[in-house]
Amino acid sequence: MYVMNRVFFLILDALRRRVWPKLLGLDTKAATELPTQKEIESHAEYLQVVLDVNRSLKRFPPGKIDN
Repeated sequence: MYVMNRVFFLILDALRRRVWPKLLGLDTKAATELPTQKEIESHAEYLQVVLDVNRSLKRFPPGKIDN
């Protein structure tokens, strides 16, 4: 049963990766460069995201987070 569920979710994940860009009207063939770490950290919302992630991680029981 575990294997069936895992395969099912892998198929759903693959489907999601194909469908969402089309729903959003994104050109998946256009080459885009990933931003540098410096560009990411200089974004206006970066610090808020870091705070939100750190706050969210505190909700997990100890020992449940993989680093």
